[in-house]
Amino acid sequence: MSVIEDKEYLDCRIKEFIKIVLEEFNDKITESQKQYILSLLQKESNIIMHDESINCFYREGKIYYPLQYYTIIDDIKNNDNRYGLRRGKVFVSDESKVMNDNNYANFFEYAILAGLTPREVFEMFTLHETMHLCGATGHEPLSEAFTELKARELSLKYGINAACCSYSDEVKIALKLQKIFGKEVCDALIFVPNKYKADYLSEYLNSECGDLYRQINNELNLQLLAYQNQRYELSGIKGIKEALTRYNNKDYANVYKLLDDFKSIEYK
Repeated sequence: MSVIEDKEYLDCRIKEFIKIVLEEFNDKITESQKQYILSLLQKESNIIMHDESINCFYREGKIYYPLQYYTIIDDIKNNDNRYGLRRGKVFVSDESKVMNDNNYANFFEYAILAGLTPREVFEMFTLHETMHLCGATGHEPLSEAFTELKARELSLKYGINAACCSYSDEVKIALKLQKIFGKEVCDALIFVPNKYKADYLSEYLNSECGDLYRQINNELNLQLLAYQNQRYELSGIKGIKEALTRYNNKDYANVYKLLDDFKSIEYK
């Protein structure tokens, strides 16, 4: 399969996912947001194939897919005799789609054993990026976590083949917050701009919930913002390993203390 064929296929998948997002979050987005999302269905392409990094990512109205994956996977085919040894192997079960300990490194190991093509790798990250394309927030670790949580929930509901491995530690935190805030509120929260999320929670729930979000968001930013920016500078298989090293260099003890303290006050 050529890059052009892969691009055409992924554009079709993106449009399928856009329709799902519209259906699922129809009452959580503004009329202008709906019109923008509908306009995405009319575009010839919502994709750019890029040379910037090893990441699939969203930027300024397009989903970017890394061209260097074609070279990486060709090299693996030629030099790693494990490639395709477990073709057809499933990476994540339905039972663990929403919450798991997976990360990009063990996904890549899976991709080698399962003999995934670049198209198949890209497709497994397309739902998350389509969420961003439709207006779900990102960049900050906590907003990325909520977007990934919603992508995982959709993957489970619709049987979409998704990696469900990005921001796994942060998704666990988002799940705890979803138990506090409620799923309906969190469904709407992903479309609220980052700088207004705490205010949104204060208005629709209470100031304590807004403060909790703000405090946890600040802590995650301190821990991971450098990783968020630097991961786009990395390339190749070594880059994948380096990204994981940087990601693992975090300590969320303060985050869980904030959650525990909040619960102890709520349940008094």
